[in-house]
Amino acid sequence: MKYSELAKYLVEAPLYQPKQLEVAFGKTTELVEHQGFLVEEESGIPVPEEVERYCTTCRSATNWRWDGLPGSAEVIELGLKWIPYRCRNCGKESFSVWIRVWLSEGKVFVEKVGQYPKLGIALPADFEEALGASRGLYIKGMTSRHAGYGIGALAYFRRIIDDTIADILGVLEAAMVEADANADAIDTVRRARAGKVFDEKVKLAAEAIPPNLKPGGMNPFTDLYDLYSIGLHGLSDEECCEIVDAMDEAMKYIYTELKNRTEGAARYKDAAMKIHQTVAKLRSRK
Repeated sequence: MKYSELAKYLVEAPLYQPKQLEVAFGKTTELVEHQGFLVEEESGIPVPEEVERYCTTCRSATNWRWDGLPGSAEVIELGLKWIPYRCRNCGKESFSVWIRVWLSEGKVFVEKVGQYPKLGIALPADFEEALGASRGLYIKGMTSRHAGYGIGALAYFRRIIDDTIADILGVLEAAMVEADANADAIDTVRRARAGKVFDEKVKLAAEAIPPNLKPGGMNPFTDLYDLYSIGLHGLSDEECCEIVDAMDEAMKYIYTELKNRTEGAARYKDAAMKIHQTVAKLRSRK
């Protein structure tokens, strides 16, 4: 993990998932001026001054500033470290994280061992509605992920995809119809929805999705299929947590971004028809 990724790790990483921090560790001292005197000041790996996370008071993602006492946690040292933050926007909400830092064969390792408030489970309204009866499985899966039990979390997520694949394909079909996609491609998705074998369903959908529905040229159905197809055997909890995070992103894109795009296009289509009718009506008066 690069130092630039440490702030995100502090906020989003599950507990007890150690990471190698790609920095050189070593404390040095230098003379600095303080209140007119030269004093020795320790330097080392700095604690991230700011992180980004959701604020319940602001009801949005905001920047949080390090809120410790000067000299208490400004640099990363070996051992257990408490790092406090406070929302810069409202100044009311606080967030604390505890990390353990150690050296092994000259390399620096960091592990998140505590957090308050605990990791939350964000469920956008559209996504929660789309999950339906699988909402409970999602909560259990993310709870396992946050606790570092990636193998258990992945089992829950595979079950969610099994149970919701027909709905996922329905969202894709609606998006393709609204985008006036190729009729043969739409028929392929319909055949996939009617299929019985999961692998065939997702493969057909991945082949049929048009370029304009691929964010950055990436295919969310191919990604979902690849992630689902990775067997649990031999994987660590950490590796399974990474797969769960990727599955979560793919499902949220399909259920929220793709669905919102479809509904937005439909709303504008209706509005445009009314505009054209109004313009035609006004022109007929001349």
